[in-house]
Amino acid sequence: MGRQPVESTLALLSSANRTGRWQAKGVTQATALLGTCTIDLREAEIDGDHLLVRASAVLGAIHVIVNERTDVDLTGTALLGSIKDRRKSTEATVAGGPDVRVEAFALCGSVTVANEPIPRAAERSSIDEVAESVAEERPLLHQGAAPDGTTTVLFSDIEGFTAMNDRLGDHQAFEVLKTHNQIVRDEVEAYGGFEVKSQGDGFMVAFSSARQALLCAIAIQKALAARSGGEPVRVRMGLHTGEAIKDADDFFGRNVIFAARIADQAEGGEILVSSLVKELTESGGEFRFENGREVALKGLSGTGKVYSLEWGEAP
Repeated sequence: MGRQPVESTLALLSSANRTGRWQAKGVTQATALLGTCTIDLREAEIDGDHLLVRASAVLGAIHVIVNERTDVDLTGTALLGSIKDRRKSTEATVAGGPDVRVEAFALCGSVTVANEPIPRAAERSSIDEVAESVAEERPLLHQGAAPDGTTTVLFSDIEGFTAMNDRLGDHQAFEVLKTHNQIVRDEVEAYGGFEVKSQGDGFMVAFSSARQALLCAIAIQKALAARSGGEPVRVRMGLHTGEAIKDADDFFGRNVIFAARIADQAEGGEILVSSLVKELTESGGEFRFENGREVALKGLSGTGKVYSLEWGEAP
């Protein structure tokens, strides 16, 4: 049996797309390193009854798009990343159609199989990816829960990290990310937090104390601001407190998403908190909050009131 032909598509600090009418045969290799790669098979001429797609996303994203009639076998390994099947139906609707096997590897990145492309304006942030993975996996949060079962959740990511990748070379962009991630992890450990999930530049951290969560957020911002030289790193943060132990369905279904949406509303260098976090921490006079603002939180009905924590002169 002869060796199968291999078609390669590489997205390195950029985007690379294989779309429209093209011939797909044997093996298609897609690699996204700090970039986004799209393999659109809807109009592709698949040679034979089988096609293997090897998708490797390292700090990047790969979208594999197939017709609804195409049978897809999705397998793989995700390390601090995600592998998602977003097809409308996971059952092939036409007998005799081509079989596609997707072997995915996601290291701080994502591989997605879908029937439609993701509009650029609708692409999700690292915070969205982390929040969705946590909502599906529902990890145990006892390490980050207070005796009464409440947990304060912190979400964060780097503002404009994709644009930063466009300005920097491969090595420098990765060094910036490593430095950021190490700072976050050092402060989380120092303030007794529990790293629930991280993906690329996005983090979800749980704390048993709202006060400790705010102190940690402040420490991270100060440590990043104190970095000398190099690319400025401005981090967005959002925090919310909810009942994690007794009502896990509501916690993962709403509270986690609520905290993530607050972080999405933050500007780089800003710490935004829910009204509940503010109520839990303001009585001692240790923290100062700016006037609240009503914001629409994507995917949730109504609006929510959020407050910006002043951290420049905070403890």
